[in-house]
Amino acid sequence: HEAPAAVGVGVGVGVGKDVARRHRRRLGFFDSVYSVIAPGSKESANSAMKSLSGAGIMRGDSSDPLDKYANQIRRMNEILAGNPEWVDLLTPSARRHMKSYADKLNKLPQSDVHIPMNHMAPAAVTNLFTEYYHKIGIGGLMFAPVIYYRMDLQLFGHNIGMVVAEAVNETSLPNTLAVLGTHTTDWRAGIHGVVWGYIHKSHFASTDEQWAFVRSEKACGAFLETNTYFYTSCLHGFGHGLYQVYKDDLLGAIEVCSHVKDDNNGEDASQCATGVYMEYSAGVSRYPLTTEICTSSAFPRACWLRAWVVRVAAIRSMGPTDDPCHDVAGETAHADCIYGLAKAAYGIFLQQGSSDPLVDLCGRYSGEAAIMCIYGSMSMQARTIEGAAAPEARASPQRIRQREVWCREQFGVHPSDEFDRNNFDHMKTKACIVGVRSLHALGDMQNIAWDSKAHWDEW
Repeated sequence: HEAPAAVGVGVGVGVGKDVARRHRRRLGFFDSVYSVIAPGSKESANSAMKSLSGAGIMRGDSSDPLDKYANQIRRMNEILAGNPEWVDLLTPSARRHMKSYADKLNKLPQSDVHIPMNHMAPAAVTNLFTEYYHKIGIGGLMFAPVIYYRMDLQLFGHNIGMVVAEAVNETSLPNTLAVLGTHTTDWRAGIHGVVWGYIHKSHFASTDEQWAFVRSEKACGAFLETNTYFYTSCLHGFGHGLYQVYKDDLLGAIEVCSHVKDDNNGEDASQCATGVYMEYSAGVSRYPLTTEICTSSAFPRACWLRAWVVRVAAIRSMGPTDDPCHDVAGETAHADCIYGLAKAAYGIFLQQGSSDPLVDLCGRYSGEAAIMCIYGSMSMQARTIEGAAAPEARASPQRIRQREVWCREQFGVHPSDEFDRNNFDHMKTKACIVGVRSLHALGDMQNIAWDSKAHWDEW
């Protein structure tokens, strides 16, 4: 491969004008949360707009936009009571610091807020994050830019996390992650930056030590049973950090993920791989994820997800019968490609006016490809379902049951029907339900690695 413009973490380099223009954009909440990185769904759009109109971003009726978030922050005060890394943002001093920080960030010249693809931020913005971290904590650093100026956290959230990672230790790290865990969807960039930043500075001696720490109660493992969605995002951040260490050695980074491929039904390793592939294709490197790379990968679904996420134009131009994965040979390999395509495309289809992407997108496929299309689509929607519960750790059981009922209605399956894996409508319903539940709890954690060919005898 030709060497990318950004040559490594910690090395400041220039980038092309197209990248600079992209990083100058100050996007709204919905665009930033469900755009290229994580295309959302119609449900996410509706909930996001409701949040905007009811939470103060679309403002005009309040002297302080923070007031519209008061109930949410009070609930966070309850959830995070006793957590020394959380600052009550409703106190007079916190309010002043929040506004001051957001104003200063907004007024910085473009040269001081542009973050190169190697994640090395200019000193001015890094110093600003450092200064206000000690006044409003990581919660305030993430909240204020959105509340006051609708800034896109994806542009600099990683760097907030990296700054905080330098300040925390083994005692304060889980408390920091607990704060970020109240907004897994919105604050995911901060999550990833904290995790990879801490891994970098820790200099673990072996793969075993890396994984033992990451999955321990001191890091991601603290949330395995209480906040499964956050746990998977935390492992994704670990994958980012791995590729930064193994830059230009994709196979070496993936091998570290493979070290735990037999644990949690392969989900831990797969989530790690998504971070590796994302960093490879859109981080410290800018290499394309080709068909050859994905089909030969130990984690093809993770690879295809990252490959399709950056092909928005191709997805938008899909005809009603087009199969963008037509050149992938083999039923299972083709279905893995469809999984990644569906996860990336589901929200885009909704944004383009599709009333039912499971029909418009997945209806063109049959057999295993159709099953994986439905599973991929609903695995993406699982982010919306769980993320909409913020600041709670997970969606309510009632919400999950509603989506399960919706899955059955989609394919005409009754709750009293005995599961029959030879019934195609039953298998499609199963894929839908597994996807919906895939980030809800430890026993359901199958967001990427579900084995649709396993012997199921119940719903």
